Amino acid sequence: MTVFRSLIGFKAWTFSNYIENPGKKRKMNHIAKKATVTAIGLLLGTYMYAMVIGNAANSTIVSSPDYEALKVETRSKKENFAENESQKEEEITTLEKGLTESDSLDEDELSAEEESTVEADYEEEEQEEEDEETDSERIERVCQKYKSSLVEEPSKLSYHHFHVDNRNKLLYCFIPKTASSLWKAINAILNGKTSETNASKINNYTAHFVIQPELLHHYPAKTQETLLESYYKFTVVRHPFYRLVSGYRDKLNPGKKWFKKTYGTKIIRKYRPKATVKEIRSGTPTFSEFVDYLTDPKTVAVPKRVDDHWTQYHRLCHPCNVKFNYILRFESLKEDTDHLLSSRNLSDLVTYKYIAPATNAKKVNRYIRQLKIEKLLQLYKVFEIDFELFGYDFDIKEYLT
Repeated sequence: MTVFRSLIGFKAWTFSNYIENPGKKRKMNHIAKKATVTAIGLLLGTYMYAMVIGNAANSTIVSSPDYEALKVETRSKKENFAENESQKEEEITTLEKGLTESDSLDEDELSAEEESTVEADYEEEEQEEEDEETDSERIERVCQKYKSSLVEEPSKLSYHHFHVDNRNKLLYCFIPKTASSLWKAINAILNGKTSETNASKINNYTAHFVIQPELLHHYPAKTQETLLESYYKFTVVRHPFYRLVSGYRDKLNPGKKWFKKTYGTKIIRKYRPKATVKEIRSGTPTFSEFVDYLTDPKTVAVPKRVDDHWTQYHRLCHPCNVKFNYILRFESLKEDTDHLLSSRNLSDLVTYKYIAPATNAKKVNRYIRQLKIEKLLQLYKVFEIDFELFGYDFDIKEYLT
């Protein structure tokens, strides 16, 4: 029974190791088979031993010589049995030792293989980073692609959106709905326009209308050229569709009174058939009507009539004429803002609190998916150059319901 219990215990140990480490399956099966054979041999030997002893005890002993002979024979079988059992135990021990050494070797080899794989992946990522096109390289390539429509004569350019910071030799081109409120406040602090040092405590109205920035547009042409050449130039961009939805929600729905009267009423009157007087006066067009207005050939033909909140980036900041030193991304605004301030040794002069944007992917998709495919493609065409200049992808499948 002891041997039988040992067999059961070994099989359980084998199964447990198989579950914990399936990689040992083949080795464990091999050991299990040998152990089973060994155990069966032990059981048979025990059985034969018991039979011999039993027969010897129950047999009629005729003479003392026969009894002595039987004792000698029994003793010999017991010795053989013990020797065989010892040999089997040594064999099992040897197999277990071999398995342990093999497992250790396999783990070392696997570790080396994993280390090699990780190293290869790391090198591949480094190579991809080296091969990745920089902002400057991409802008230069796209400008060459659309050279006839993007590269303009300096005398024809407007620099109304360029804020000048003479203290720190910075030129910031602000684009509405790309954290312009925050950066106008930061620029005012850096430029000494306010005693406040926390940009988040300067409200939007003050940042946009009370604090008067120095604009590059007000400088003589020769000075403009000098500042554009020597000052550190940067701007902030975001995915064009996100900016568009943000502008629509902020200015038209629910919107601001001036924008609804100036743009909303005209959009409804033109793009909503049979609109009632009440609907026109509401000044709240649907997003689809707003896109009808933006993609209208007459609107596209005269871009100066379009409000800055939905004007293309390249018309506001002229990236094919102005070589920007740094492009901040709205999607990584905090990291990029901290990097710029740190790299220019300005971190100690200003603080701010980052607030996550209200316009997220779910909201953007809800509006964009209202458009028919043809209208969506027309909208992309209006902002196509911005998508390409600043490396934003357009995948129409993302917006299909």
